[in-house]
Amino acid sequence: MIFRLTLILCFLIPLSTRASTEQDWQIATGILQQIRLPDIPDKQFVVEDSPSIRKAARQTIQQTIDKAAAAGGGIVHIPEGIWHVDGPLHLKSKINLHLGKNATLLFSATPSDFLPVVTTRWEGTEVFTYSPMIYAANVEDVAITGEGTIDGNANSAFINWYEKQNTDMHALRRMGFDSVPVQQRQFGEGHFLRPPLIQFFHAERVLLEDYTAKNSPFWVNHLVYTSHATVRRVKVDSHLYNNDGLDIESSQFVLAENNHFRTGDDGIVIKSGRDADGRNIGIPSTDIVVRNNDLGGEDGIGLGSEMSGGIKRVFFENNTLHEGDSAYRFKAT
Repeated sequence: MIFRLTLILCFLIPLSTRASTEQDWQIATGILQQIRLPDIPDKQFVVEDSPSIRKAARQTIQQTIDKAAAAGGGIVHIPEGIWHVDGPLHLKSKINLHLGKNATLLFSATPSDFLPVVTTRWEGTEVFTYSPMIYAANVEDVAITGEGTIDGNANSAFINWYEKQNTDMHALRRMGFDSVPVQQRQFGEGHFLRPPLIQFFHAERVLLEDYTAKNSPFWVNHLVYTSHATVRRVKVDSHLYNNDGLDIESSQFVLAENNHFRTGDDGIVIKSGRDADGRNIGIPSTDIVVRNNDLGGEDGIGLGSEMSGGIKRVFFENNTLHEGDSAYRFKAT
């Protein structure tokens, strides 16, 4: 069954001060007018290509990213073919990681390749744990574009960690609830928290466009503390545990449009942190427009369950849900 989804969410605004429906949609128009795209130099840096490099491509790709960043930024082009990436790629400011048509980044199936730990947010609680496959922290003007594929690897050992994560999950949630300092929340070797495929952590002006993502160990596209982000024409075909297509967490001025998500969990989810950790950080998700997306998964649109920082001024229009339990699900702990 197909549902046409149109909903306006204005949380935390008293009823007496709410605008009319027409005025609400004027707010949405204003949000779209304010969202800024990244400013990245139009300078090409093509990743060196050879059979030996493709078998262990992380170092060469990362060196190209670093070289482009040192030169003031530009487009790091991945030529067509399968690139075996034996560890995470860490993006930097002023970089557009561009996947050529028929190019595939196939990430390692070995969890230890994604150490040392990095600062991240795992189900709404800050932690030091395994790096996402593609990770961008404290960056400005960053993009992932092109018609290629980002593949988390169907044989990844991370996938089986779903059965092993409960002890670590509850320990981390207790640390967040008790406001244990983040530096003490170390969940590296010997722990079992799966990383997302792609995560932006403290980022400004981000563009995600045209690529295909599949076989994510956890959430697929994850925006954390990100402002001015555009996610458009991204295809997700990922059906593993907790495979949300797009998680927008404690982020502002975000547009998600014309995406095609087939997921093992929710299509698009709005979040803002869990329990005391989310309340103490206190960064809400605000000023978000989600429109013209083609969805299929457990739920179409989710809000929560990690939303202790608040959610407001979120607009959904003309989204299509082809299959799933709920068009919209409001979730709390």
